[in-house]
Amino acid sequence: MKIFHQILRFIPIILVCFACRAIADSNPTPSTDYQPSGQQSTISEQTAVTIAQKQIDGRVLAIRLENNVYRIKILSKQSTVHIVAVSATNGKIMSSQ
Repeated sequence: MKIFHQILRFIPIILVCFACRAIADSNPTPSTDYQPSGQQSTISEQTAVTIAQKQIDGRVLAIRLENNVYRIKILSKQSTVHIVAVSATNGKIMSSQ
């Protein structure tokens, strides 16, 4: 009987643990588009890559988001490296080198 009472003491603790887990699971995960420095992009990284590859046909080497501008480094079919800057807010090409 003593063991039964000891087990009953832990039931509220177990219930609280389950409740906390349920609350944590119900909270949505943060958006992957959120930029910690306050930058909020309106086009995705993949969309920016698609736009850049329409300008320069080739393989993407790197992509970076800075000041709401995606800078995409592309190796062209002619083996030259190009950097295409795509606005993260409207998707327009800002520059191409």
